[in-house]
Amino acid sequence: MVGKARADKPQRMRDIARLVETGRHQAKVAEELKITVSAVSRAMRDMRMAVAFARKDDSWTDATQHSAVEVTRAWLADSGNESLSGTSAFEESSSSENEG
Repeated sequence: MVGKARADKPQRMRDIARLVETGRHQAKVAEELKITVSAVSRAMRDMRMAVAFARKDDSWTDATQHSAVEVTRAWLADSGNESLSGTSAFEESSSSENEG
């Protein structure tokens, strides 16, 4: 085999998302998971793209419009994983729509 074996990608994405959700910077996430910063960056790009596609909203690909924390919460919610905050991004937006 050439190169190193890759970890289970969905599990690695969840691990990255949960750490980024807490506000950690990419370098700290990489250090904690013993991966490269570029691997964290690629995972964040993949999460942004997945959320944008699922929600049919390209604004999710723009870091000036949605923070990494917002993206990870939305990605966790969209992929059926519970956010550490205990609420999904969908639940948060639904409750704010119902208030108006």
